[in-house]
Amino acid sequence: MKNINLGFCGNNLRIMELSETGEVSRLEEVTLSFNLENDKLLKKNKKEYLEEFSEIMHDITDASLEPVEANILLDTGLAFLNIIPVDFSEKNSNINSHILRDLSNYFPDSQKDFNLKCIRLNHHTVSESIDEVLMIAVSKIKTEFLKSICNSCNIIIKKIEIDQFAVEKYIRIKKKPAKAFLIIGYRNNRLDFSLILNGVLKYYNFEITERNNFKLSLLRQLNFFTGNFGSMKISDISIYGEEKITELNDFLKECIRSIPGLGINVDLLYDTGIHESKYAPLYGLAVSSGNPA
Repeated sequence: MKNINLGFCGNNLRIMELSETGEVSRLEEVTLSFNLENDKLLKKNKKEYLEEFSEIMHDITDASLEPVEANILLDTGLAFLNIIPVDFSEKNSNINSHILRDLSNYFPDSQKDFNLKCIRLNHHTVSESIDEVLMIAVSKIKTEFLKSICNSCNIIIKKIEIDQFAVEKYIRIKKKPAKAFLIIGYRNNRLDFSLILNGVLKYYNFEITERNNFKLSLLRQLNFFTGNFGSMKISDISIYGEEKITELNDFLKECIRSIPGLGINVDLLYDTGIHESKYAPLYGLAVSSGNPA
């Protein structure tokens, strides 16, 4: 069965296919009249958006009568992410209730309308039983909308992933990752930070920045890492993203050089296969979902 990978970021739809050898055989980007940010608009204009998406995908899938499997990538702005402390000495039912209560603090009338995934970070900064958990929530309106527009094109959704976490697979395939490395994603007015230690996510955070000024947020995070994770000897920082990503890359390298003895390599994710760093998460999604690689 044919397999494609679709990435949604703002009004952009990105399409990637891999060959049997894991090489990128299709890579293109089209502009949609809609994005996935506003759930009310997705419900109100569903028919109109469905017709537009179907017309685009008709050409991409070659109007095949055979079903097509798709992996879906969403940028972090389309999800709700939050870190909360959890007492793991309690029963699972109590832990689940605690997580849902935290979500209800932000969405008091609709906390049940989310697909929820949790990642334990294994910090144990307070005690052996209390640990931090990253909560990732995507509204069911978005996922149901995606299922509807894909079903209209005979496309079966295989997996839905968030770009910040899919890009780690790209790094593992394309590079030899260090024991401790940092991933920075930059899009529009948002910076996302992930720390990977021994192959496990240990820290995540994000900052909303001024559209034209990311420097203050970046410096704040660098100071945090220097003060809290210096003993881990982070030796690599991998960067991907949208507009101004080259400017962020240059500024970060300048900051690293200004700190004596830090010795961190800064790498803007890029190769001849994906051409631009913004496609790195889509490739990571493809190879982590049973695609060749």
